[in-house]
Amino acid sequence: MRFDSTQKDLALYLEARINEAPHEDEEIEDDRLRLIFTCCHPALPPEGRVALTLREICGLTTEEIARAFLVSPATLAQRIVRAKAIIRDKAIPYQVPVSEELSARLGTVLLVVYLIFNEGYSAETTGTELSREAIPLLVAVLRRFQHRPRAKVTTSYFANHWTLPI
Repeated sequence: MRFDSTQKDLALYLEARINEAPHEDEEIEDDRLRLIFTCCHPALPPEGRVALTLREICGLTTEEIARAFLVSPATLAQRIVRAKAIIRDKAIPYQVPVSEELSARLGTVLLVVYLIFNEGYSAETTGTELSREAIPLLVAVLRRFQHRPRAKVTTSYFANHWTLPI
């Protein structure tokens, strides 16, 4: 599907996709989104969760992530190293969180999706591709958490500030 119209069209597209909503207690269907929820473990510091997820699951480079956080690549690399050390030291299992644990990770997951989308607009070579990848992730999150205020705010941001070819 090609989508290159107005912000209103993006809002209508998101709303139509979101209205096909599963219940919050159903399993997350999108593999990549399950991995993102898994990586956004609450035992990690917030900046470590986001950096680790963007690097290991989403494939952004350390430089791209550092630019998003407005820090040096060395600082960002240390955040990732520390997050991995916490996982190792606390023996945090690599498993998809159960339904009750998802809400605690929602804010970080939305931030990850936002940063993927935003990086798409600032990247010189992979821009549109990254932004396109963020839209299905956003739709999957919003289909499950559409009644959560944080999810509604994120939807409004995407719908009111960006247009995107899909």
